[in-house]
Amino acid sequence: MNKEELIKKASEFIETSEDNYIKKENAISDEIVGMKIFDAPIFAFWDAEDQYFRRLKHSDAIGSHFIFPKEWLPQGKTVIFYFLPFTETVRKGNSQENY
Repeated sequence: MNKEELIKKASEFIETSEDNYIKKENAISDEIVGMKIFDAPIFAFWDAEDQYFRRLKHSDAIGSHFIFPKEWLPQGKTVIFYFLPFTETVRKGNSQENY
């Protein structure tokens, strides 16, 4: 699977997953039932042997307990990072203006 296929499949999964929409049994009010929680995921791909990972062992970053990608998955070639951003509706609902 290439990067474009992975991104497409993940985006489709997030868009169509029933877990990405607020269910009646979990809603704090009827107004938010069916509200979408996450927008499409954001991806980044990084070479597992990139020397930048060494900086993460520094105490001003993660620290000595950080494990290099090749330490826990020696055959790995690429590190895949992803982030699920909240929808604008969720962000507005969680803003300080609402508290």
